[in-house]
Amino acid sequence: MTDSSTVEGAESAVDTQDVNAESSAAVEDKAQGSLEDAVSAALVSEEPEATPAPEEQDSKEPETDSAEDAKSEEEASDEEISEEEINRTSERTQRRIRELVEQRKSAETKAVEIEQELESLKPKAAQMDQLTGYMRERNILPEHLDNALGLTAMINGGDYEKALPVLENLLNQVRNAAGETLPNDLQQQVGLGYITEAHAKELHKARLGKERAEGKMQEDRQRADAERSQRETQSMVNTVVQTAEAWNQEQATTDPDWNLKRDRVVDAMELELRRLGPDGYPRTDKAARELLGKIKQKVETDIKKFQPKPKPIDPSPTGGSASPRSKAKPASVMDAVTQALAASD
Repeated sequence: MTDSSTVEGAESAVDTQDVNAESSAAVEDKAQGSLEDAVSAALVSEEPEATPAPEEQDSKEPETDSAEDAKSEEEASDEEISEEEINRTSERTQRRIRELVEQRKSAETKAVEIEQELESLKPKAAQMDQLTGYMRERNILPEHLDNALGLTAMINGGDYEKALPVLENLLNQVRNAAGETLPNDLQQQVGLGYITEAHAKELHKARLGKERAEGKMQEDRQRADAERSQRETQSMVNTVVQTAEAWNQEQATTDPDWNLKRDRVVDAMELELRRLGPDGYPRTDKAARELLGKIKQKVETDIKKFQPKPKPIDPSPTGGSASPRSKAKPASVMDAVTQALAASD
């Protein structure tokens, strides 16, 4: 009979051997895993830029509220990137980051310079607007301003010999316009003693006033005619445009092939309006519709010239003549039997 203590000792020895075997296997697995991890780490470290896995990134990021994350991201975007952060990247990335930073700084500097320049130009632009408005209100032409500035430059520069004949010419023009210089006919009457010089000047001033009034009336009439012509032209253009838009919508709903014709009609309409000129433009809704209808008809005629002529369709299945013995498909068993008996005859 076997002693129980001996059995227990054998079982404990077996258990100990199993435990030792399992521990040695674990050590070997651990060593093998460590070797694989080391190789993987070495391979990853040799890569220029390593991107951690999403699970690792999520595990490293602290859990915060979404509002706080958005706020921190916004603050980080506003801050300048540090040299330490730049040095963590590859050389190519560092070089690109520094180039972008320099470009941004240069653009900001240029923007500030342009803004300062615009601010300095605002007073000058206001003065120029005031000057041009003054000239427009008083009918001062650019050449008048050039002459006045040139004369002022001569006087300020001490070139009096050149300035004197210019001043004399201007003075004579002003005297003639003011009626102080008598024309030849009135001068002869004063010389013959028919009228006095004072009376002759009054007559001359009255004559000049009448001429100026007539000239102003003519200018006002021409200006009014130009404005009226401009209004009529604009009204005509608006009428034609509105009519063309309405006509286009009508054609789109009534003509199934309008999409194929529209571009041709538009081009033909433009050419026709250029040929007619402003005097020949349609000035009413009816005239515009008539012109559009004629152009569409011409476009359709041109399209038909290029369409192939329809060919007759042969109704037979094979394209040849129908067989006289061909029968219709039987509708029932009796029809099939009847057609079979007829064919056997």
